Amino acid sequence: MFREVDDLLSLAHKIRPHLPHSAIVHNNLILHARGHARLYHFYVLANHPESHIVLYKTKEGQSTVGLHCLESEAGLLLKVLQRTPLIDWNATLCFYHVPDFLVGGLQALAKELTTHPLDIVHCSTFTYYSQPAEEEIW
Repeated sequence: MFREVDDLLSLAHKIRPHLPHSAIVHNNLILHARGHARLYHFYVLANHPESHIVLYKTKEGQSTVGLHCLESEAGLLLKVLQRTPLIDWNATLCFYHVPDFLVGGLQALAKELTTHPLDIVHCSTFTYYSQPAEEEIW
């Protein structure tokens, strides 16, 4: 099952080679490791230390869950999600930053464990790259 991560910087360095796929969870790990944020608990698989699977959820309550894995690990993540006590499938849940390759499996799992389907809400993420001072920004 999952175990909580203490060394957030090491986990960030482990998943960094998979940028840009890992950018969101990587940045969250860095912010938390440096003390700039305290919103989430981060978990990895205890029995699969080589895995890149990360589950993170809000410290307050249980409703918001973030997921990260490589495409080759999607099946393993879904199996563990089915059994973990970290997620109350009877509660109102919000899974976010779900990779496209995991959406169908997560929807099927929710349908199996609850009577409610997951609704997909698309979010847009924008990245700002600052311009050098000598260039004008129009």
